Amino acid sequence: MPTAAGWDPATPTHLNGTDDLVWGPIAGQGTYDTGTSSCSSTYCHGGTLDLDAAGQTSNRQPVWTTVDGSQAACGTSCHTLPPGGGHPAATACEACHPQTIAAFSAGNPPIVAWADSNLHIDGKVDLIGLSCTSCHGDEPTNDPAPPRGTNGETLTTEAAVGAHEQHLIASNWHRKGQCSDCHALPGTMTHSNGSVDFSWGGPSNTGNPGPSYASGSTTCSNTYCHGSTLAGPKQGGTTDDTPDWTVVNNTQDACGSTCHTNPPGDSHVAHTDCTICHADVIATFNPGTNAATWLAADKHVNGLVESNPYHNLPQWTTPKGHSEHHGTAYFIGNQQRDEHGANCIDCHGADLDGGTVGVSCNNTTCHGGQDWKACTFCHGTQPGQINPPDGVGGETATNTLAVGRHGAHLTAGPSHVAFACNNCHSVPTAGDWSHAVEYVPSSSLDVPGHHGDVLFSGPATGMTYNVNATQGNPVTARGSCLLACHSNGRGGAPNVVPYWAGGSWNLGSCSSCHNASPSTGEHNKHREEGIGCVVCHPSVPGTTHVNGVRDVRTSITAPGETMTAVPPGGGGNCVNSWRCYGTCHGSECW
Repeated sequence: MPTAAGWDPATPTHLNGTDDLVWGPIAGQGTYDTGTSSCSSTYCHGGTLDLDAAGQTSNRQPVWTTVDGSQAACGTSCHTLPPGGGHPAATACEACHPQTIAAFSAGNPPIVAWADSNLHIDGKVDLIGLSCTSCHGDEPTNDPAPPRGTNGETLTTEAAVGAHEQHLIASNWHRKGQCSDCHALPGTMTHSNGSVDFSWGGPSNTGNPGPSYASGSTTCSNTYCHGSTLAGPKQGGTTDDTPDWTVVNNTQDACGSTCHTNPPGDSHVAHTDCTICHADVIATFNPGTNAATWLAADKHVNGLVESNPYHNLPQWTTPKGHSEHHGTAYFIGNQQRDEHGANCIDCHGADLDGGTVGVSCNNTTCHGGQDWKACTFCHGTQPGQINPPDGVGGETATNTLAVGRHGAHLTAGPSHVAFACNNCHSVPTAGDWSHAVEYVPSSSLDVPGHHGDVLFSGPATGMTYNVNATQGNPVTARGSCLLACHSNGRGGAPNVVPYWAGGSWNLGSCSSCHNASPSTGEHNKHREEGIGCVVCHPSVPGTTHVNGVRDVRTSITAPGETMTAVPPGGGGNCVNSWRCYGTCHGSECW
C-alpha cells in the first residue's frame, strides 16, 4: 500500500488501475502475491526472525483476505513458542521483554498481558540488559540461586528450586558451593534450552566417582560432596550418599549419618575425636551428640583431605638414638601424655597395642626391630644386654644415674662374679610393662613410681644407697652404696666410699673394701706366719666372694695343720662369729 504521508493525488501512478506497493521502513522488503492475496518476507509477519523451534511451525505468509484472528495467534503466526534458531528455548517472555509483556502463560491458547503493546512489532527488539538473575534467582540481591526458578518456582519441593540455596549460601559446616560445581557457566543465552545441563566440576567430581542426577527421583548420586569416595559406614552405622534434591529439612546433612559415620568405617581409624587428625578444620566434636564447632568450615567438603599430623615432634619417626623422640618426650618426660595432654592409652589402647587409632606401639619398623616390651628396648643394647649403657632417657655416660656402674656390676670383675638385676631392683615379670606406664621421672628414689625403684636382696641385703651423696666435680658423681657388698668384710664401712655415678674406684683392689692385710682378729698373726688368704678364704673372684656373708673355708689345711671352721651359731661359745678349732690352736672366736 502507498504511504499516506506526502500523498499527492496528481501523482500519475495513483488510480492507475494497479496496486502500487511501496514498503516502508518497518515492513521491510516484502512482497505481495495478488493471486493468493498473501504477503511474504515482511518484518511485521516474522520474516526477519529465526527459524521455527523444532517440531513447531508458524505462518509468516498471511492471506490478506482472512480476517478471523487465526493468523494473529501467539505462537503460531510470526514465531513459535519459544522462537527457534538462536533464541533461548524459554517461554517466559516477560523475563527478557518486561517493557512489552507484563505476564505470559504458554498455555493453549497462550495468554498475554501486555505492559505496552505499542512496543510490540515496532521495528526494534525491546530487550532488557540480561543477567543470571533475569531468569532465575533473586534479581534484587543479584543472587542466582533459586528461588526463583526459571518458571517462577519458589518452593524447595520443586526441582527447579530444591537445595540450591543450601549449597550456595555461606555455611557454618561446609565450603560454600559454586554454580560451576554442578553446572557449566554459560557464555551465551542459548544455554536456556529447556533442559538442565549438568557439568560436574570442582569438588563434586573429586576422585572421578561419576556424578549424576536422576530427574525422576530428584536424587544425586556418585558425588564426592555426598561421600561417594569415602569409606563405608562403621559396623552398625548407616550413610546416605544419594540425597533427594527436593528434601530440604536438615535430615540429609546430619553429622554421622549422611556422608560418613562417626567414626568412618573400613580402614579409617576407629577414633571419634575428629580434632586429632583434622584440627585445622574442626575445633571440637562431641561423639555422643555429634555436635561440632568448626575452625574453618570452608575446608570441609572442599575436595581435599585436610588432615594434619597429630604429633609434631621433629624426630617422631626416628626414635632410636634421638633425645627428642616420642618415648623420651611423652612416655617418660610427660608421664605418658602427649603435647595435647592426652594419655597415650586414650588412643593406643590400654595395652598400647592399637586402640582406637589402630597404631601399635609394638612397631618394630620404628623401633629398630626391637619389641618395646623387652627389657633391652629401654635398658642396654642388643643382643641380650639389659644393663645400660642406654638409660631410659637415652643416657650412655657412666656419670649419669641412669647408667652409672651398671656395667661394672652386671658383668664379672676381678673381685666378684656378675650380679643379677634383682640383687638391687624389683624386676618385673616378662612382658609386664606396668612398671613403665607407672614410671615417674625423678632423680630421687623417694618418689613413688620411680622407674629405678631399688630393692636390695641376696648379697646386697642390708645395702644403703644415698642418691644425693656427691663427691668431686661435677656433682653427677653421686649415689653412695655402703655395707653388704661394699663393706670392710665384717659389716662395717669400706675403706673407700663407692659412688654410683662418678668418683674413683680402684678396680680389683682388695684395699678398696678392706685392708689387703686385715688387722682384725688374728689376721696379723696368721699373715706373720705366712698363711695366705686362700688358706682360710675361697679364691677371688669365686662364687662366694662379695655374697653378703663372711666367706671362710670350713675345712682348712695349712702345712702341718688341720683346722675346722664353724659359722656363727654353729655351736660353742662363738654365737655371732666364726669358731676355729684343730691342731693349730684350740677353739677361738673370730
